[in-house]
Amino acid sequence: MRKMVFAALAAVFAISAAAQTQKAPEKKSVAVVKISPTEAVRKMAESRGEGLSLEAVAQSLEADLSSALQNARKFEVLTRSDLPEAMREADFGDSGNSAGGAVRNFKGADYILTVKINDFQDYVKTADFKLIGKSAQKRLLRMGAVANIIDARTGAIAESANISVSESEISERDAGVRESSKLDRRLLAELSKSLAAKIAARATEVAFPAKVVAKTGSLVTVNRGDGTDIAVGDLYEVYAPSGDLIDPDTGENLGSEEVPVGRVEITAVRPKFSLSRAVKDNGIARGHVLRKVEAGGEARESE
Repeated sequence: MRKMVFAALAAVFAISAAAQTQKAPEKKSVAVVKISPTEAVRKMAESRGEGLSLEAVAQSLEADLSSALQNARKFEVLTRSDLPEAMREADFGDSGNSAGGAVRNFKGADYILTVKINDFQDYVKTADFKLIGKSAQKRLLRMGAVANIIDARTGAIAESANISVSESEISERDAGVRESSKLDRRLLAELSKSLAAKIAARATEVAFPAKVVAKTGSLVTVNRGDGTDIAVGDLYEVYAPSGDLIDPDTGENLGSEEVPVGRVEITAVRPKFSLSRAVKDNGIARGHVLRKVEAGGEARESE
């Protein structure tokens, strides 16, 4: 009898030890390389006197993007100082760049994230109101960039996205005063953070699609939290993966087929997860993938 008890206890301890030593899923690593504008954008900005603004926002974007990726809690982020010399200053925006081989041979990251600024405008317009002795000044900032997410194992582009953001402000001053607000870095900082958040969200979506982590009745919990470009009111389509699709000619894994099983609306955003309400449920379950419904998605679905 004692032997049976000892054997049972030993089994329990063995299972407990195995559970404690089981490794958590490893984060994927992403390397953020040098961010710079295209030559055409740089020359245009300089001709309009916007060169300093462009330089400032390009420099802050690299740090903001690394921070946004860290906040996603999905990646180990490698900065330029972590990269091989051949990749630190490489211009990935140009086709046929000499760093292509370095990307394919670089084993220190799962993904390489490149960003090329292809649009920038820092525009100020002033209107005078002589009757009241005041003037109003409106500043409009706009920036666009092409973000390429490269599979470091193959050198192939996993995703390419053209992302644009804008910020604006209106200030009032005494008539006749022509003080320029272009030296104000606050709006530039907001522009940089906004673009960084959108790029990080796209990278996270490629490497780690949002998923259902729990479901109770119509309450669906999603593994996306604060700082991951998710907001109350957002709609997501829910899909059930149904196995890998293998190309019969090449043997290449084309990804998994996804079957739509419902739609959810985000109702609350917590630090590490979000709560949502199922507005359509044809079998939503834990592990199912969520894809954000972009603006106009409702209209397209009803057509």
